[in-house]
Amino acid sequence: MHGLDIGPKVLIPEQQADETLKKYWELAEQPVEDGNRKTYFSEKKGILYRKYYGGQNEDGVIQLVVPKDLREKH
Repeated sequence: MHGLDIGPKVLIPEQQADETLKKYWELAEQPVEDGNRKTYFSEKKGILYRKYYGGQNEDGVIQLVVPKDLREKH
């Protein structure tokens, strides 16, 4: 898989316009209360991220949420 060569000026509007990410933006706005959840969404500087706790990584893994139009097609 090749990396994306884009910056925040392209990524932010793409994330915001992607209807498939709407529910994740809503989750990012909610406070984190459930300590049993493995997945959380957050926003930093206008960019949506997913934080996943699982496996052997106790600190969690932070992943950039890629808009549908920028995902690799198979």
